[in-house]
Amino acid sequence: MSSKNNVGKFHKESNKNPCFKPIAQYWGNIDWFDLIISNYPVLELKFDGTKDNLSLVSIVDSMSIETDIDFEDAASWILKRALKFDYYAAREMFTGKIAWDPQIQYVCRVMALLICFWKNPDILHALEKVDRMIECLLITEDELLAQSATLNRFPC
Repeated sequence: MSSKNNVGKFHKESNKNPCFKPIAQYWGNIDWFDLIISNYPVLELKFDGTKDNLSLVSIVDSMSIETDIDFEDAASWILKRALKFDYYAAREMFTGKIAWDPQIQYVCRVMALLICFWKNPDILHALEKVDRMIECLLITEDELLAQSATLNRFPC
């Protein structure tokens, strides 16, 4: 059997894996940036259970459950879709190579806060901790694999 035939056979078998749940197309059709920035510039550091807090948490949670990925990974995926072409600029902003764009920083902070809320909904979160969480959300897959030996990559 040629190697070309083996590659096709492996690809077909991997698609039959019952644990594999692709992200449905409708998650990609949401205008994440507009959804996240809808309360700009208000940034609440305590989860108060308001409609605005609950709606975004519920959306991320629903995606997490449907796709069988962690809440944190769902939030990271959403942030990358929200930022689109500004994703790499946000990474440079985080490292201080370029100045923060206020709207991009706000979107990053909202998603970071969602993870902090998810882990500890009853406390007032410090902005410094939220900002450290941004790094975890902006991490690339290659960087994530390199850090896979670290047990807890989320500071909240």
